[in-house]
This record gives sequence, structure tokens and C-alpha cells, in this order.
Amino acid sequence: MKYREVSKGQYLIRLDQGDEVIGSITAFAHDENVKAAFFSGIGGITNASIGNYNAAARQYIAKTYKNMLEVGYLNGNIALQEESNEIMVHAHITAANDEDGIVVGHLFGAQVEITLEIYLRAFDFELYRKNDPETEYRIWHL
Repeated sequence: MKYREVSKGQYLIRLDQGDEVIGSITAFAHDENVKAAFFSGIGGITNASIGNYNAAARQYIAKTYKNMLEVGYLNGNIALQEESNEIMVHAHITAANDEDGIVVGHLFGAQVEITLEIYLRAFDFELYRKNDPETEYRIWHL
């Protein structure tokens, strides 16, 4: 992973082949003390675990995609977990290949294939996620 701050709180991040996507973004947030941010990106990934939330079952249904997916849009945010103060990366993805077609959902993890280019905008405040008892989902505490 390589990155550069292009203006205050705005970063260009390049993940390289083999980098783990969520782990790399989390490591970046630790290194730069980012506690609230939005990001978007494009590139290619493999071994991607992508899922959709089943509200009735209150759980994610995930599938692993072994073949390379071309990332048309990676979108996400960074916040802190209220209970532990740990960094939480929440990411969604739209990607495709010839075998799997278009895949959309929550990105649990993936390895970069060739590169993943990310623009990240950090904020100068802390954003927390807390557990919502009604949905049992961690939502922003605003």
C-alpha cells in the first residue's frame, strides 16, 4: 500500500497486488489517525467475500468469488465502534466479470489483483457506530 495526502484530509491510496482490502484501509486509518472518513475506489480484486443483509434472518448471506472481479465502484466509510473505540471499515462494492456477472453488496474482504485506487476524504471529528437494539446493526451515532 502506498498513499499520499493531496490536501488536508484528502488522500490518494494505492493498494497493490495481494494486499487485503479491508485490512489495508484499516491499517491506513490507524497510521494516519483517521476516525471518520468516506472513500471510493476502482480496480480489480480476487477471493472476494461479498454479501447482502437478510433483514428477516438478521444476518448477512455472503458468497466468495475466487475469480478476478473488475471493481466498477467501491464505496465506504470509516467510523469507530462505540463499545471498543476500534476502527470499523464499512464498504460496499459493485464489480463484475464474465463468469459471475455483476456482483453488488457488502465487502467483507478481498485481495487486490493488480491494483485498487482509492480516494479517501477524512474528517476532523470522531464518528461512532453503536449497536441499534431494534435492528441489531451497528449504525452511526449522530
